[in-house]
Amino acid sequence: MSTAARHPPRRSAGDAARALEATFAGLPTNALIANLDTSLTFVEAGGVRIPVTLNDGESRTCYICCPSAAFTDYALEELRNFAPGSLTQRALRVLVRASSLLVAATRADRQAQPNNWLLSTNVWPGLPAEAVRDITQQCLNRWPTRVIVWRSFNDRMDAPLLEAFRAAGYRLIASRQVYVYDCRETLPERGADLARDMAMMRCQDYPVCGPQDIGEGDFARIAELYAMLYLEKYTPLNPQYTAEFMRRAHNTGLIEFHGVRAADGRLAGAIGLFAIGGVLTAPMVGYDTTLPQEHGLYRRLVALGMFLARERRMSYNLSAGAASFKRNRHAEAAIEYAAFYSAHLPFGARAATWAIEQTIQRIAVPVMRRFKL
Repeated sequence: MSTAARHPPRRSAGDAARALEATFAGLPTNALIANLDTSLTFVEAGGVRIPVTLNDGESRTCYICCPSAAFTDYALEELRNFAPGSLTQRALRVLVRASSLLVAATRADRQAQPNNWLLSTNVWPGLPAEAVRDITQQCLNRWPTRVIVWRSFNDRMDAPLLEAFRAAGYRLIASRQVYVYDCRETLPERGADLARDMAMMRCQDYPVCGPQDIGEGDFARIAELYAMLYLEKYTPLNPQYTAEFMRRAHNTGLIEFHGVRAADGRLAGAIGLFAIGGVLTAPMVGYDTTLPQEHGLYRRLVALGMFLARERRMSYNLSAGAASFKRNRHAEAAIEYAAFYSAHLPFGARAATWAIEQTIQRIAVPVMRRFKL
């Protein structure tokens, strides 16, 4: 792997916003993300342009713009982590279905969502926490009938931001447990599992290729590999990124693609990285699930992300899922929150938002922590 691929310049939020705008220029969102209907615009704070998505809530869409899909449909899918028919699974299914009425009452599907990068995990644009009030007021001025929704703040990396949201009148609603591999100040212990994974990553049976090695013939394959893992093995509720999205995101620099190639030159696995400042995420991971598990394709891709986080001294948000795998590689659990602002809306919407906040914090969060989801 070249030094340039290992140590690219830190990207600013402004550069990321320009790349996002160029990626979606001239096309509706569902041309690039098949199960997402939203409108993309921008606000400015501290001299930085911030993406905002707008939804009317008239129909379900992908969970990244639709709380009812996130807190109901996706939550029901996550119950597969519990033993089928177990008391815990049955009780949580009843709770999720009952909570769906409260989620609808929040009116949060009719939303303006600042800092939405149209990825499973958003990254804060590096603004001071005080920018929360400024951006909130801009959104209220422009879209006074919508709930203001932000996603992807966790209690390990974003504690000052969570306090800023509380102080600005937001309700904080826990959404999932994610795993963070923070290499900014000190490098986490490598451990035996990660050491083995990194040794496998360096093997030439599936050589690693970087962004400079990704070409026109790879984008359909990247979309296929992503679909094999995230849509077929996990759930079709995940964002359904198309080959055209992969092509545009690569060409604009929105996503940094790496992969591993099989002997025939085709990609056997791919990972797409998104970064702002010192925070790294991997919203796209995919591999050929028809190949034998002992080839370790997933292990190689995760190790590649961790290797780059260590090299670049970044905090790597590994998102949710594969919890024991990530813990065994010294990633640390954190509860992720969405922030809802509805103080300007009728009492019913405000009360429902408070009720959802309390229910999830008192019941769902202990379950996440107990079962290490």
